[in-house]
Amino acid sequence: MGRHKVGYLSRMNTHILAYLLYLAASVSDSTPSVLDRLSANVSTLRLTGTASFTGSVSMSGLPFSATFAGTDSARVNMGGPFGTTAARLYAARDTFIVVNYLTRQVASGNVRTSDLSRMMMMNVTVEEMLAIVAGRLPGDLRRFAVSGSRTDGLALYAARDTSGGMEYALVDTVHLQLRQYQRKGAQGAILVDVKFDDHKPIDGIDVAHRVSIAVDDRKQSMSITVREAIVNSTIDEALIVDIPPSFERVATR
Repeated sequence: MGRHKVGYLSRMNTHILAYLLYLAASVSDSTPSVLDRLSANVSTLRLTGTASFTGSVSMSGLPFSATFAGTDSARVNMGGPFGTTAARLYAARDTFIVVNYLTRQVASGNVRTSDLSRMMMMNVTVEEMLAIVAGRLPGDLRRFAVSGSRTDGLALYAARDTSGGMEYALVDTVHLQLRQYQRKGAQGAILVDVKFDDHKPIDGIDVAHRVSIAVDDRKQSMSITVREAIVNSTIDEALIVDIPPSFERVATR
């Protein structure tokens, strides 16, 4: 009788342990991670400011404006010399259109695979550029995992891509601020390095007002200074870009 009772208790403990593990997994799956919480309370975002480029092409203090309707659609207007419009970029879900008014060219493609090197001087994907301007990480955040432990309130996240390269994200977990994003090639070259600074609270949301971007092992760089940020306002206008019929169509990689 004692052996039966011990066996029953052992099976019951096994079932209880399995149930507790199931509950823990359910809570883990349903609880937003630190990365998810970085932009969880932002439904729309409007930014105005200036952008400067150095490298193969150098220009400073170009005005820009950007409007983001969640993660579904966005439009970025880039000013040029003497008050002209240099370029406009429109993206909706997986596709984009960019119009370069200086070169009279139009390009379109997939936001994840097409870069902006020919149209907007930066060798990054459209998805990366939009995320950087909006102050968030590009792509599916589930690919990141915590890498090592720190005691300064910062957490380092890492992800390996299919080509053997690495991505890193440095996050202030106390203030929920993205501090740095970096993408390296399989041989260790720094393909994209972004630093987010001068965070200011806008309606309870911390927005980076200074963003520094370096690409191609720091051969080309871009800096963004945000003059005004508006969070969670109503967007009434359609985020579209008019395409002049006479402009040349350019293929993207």
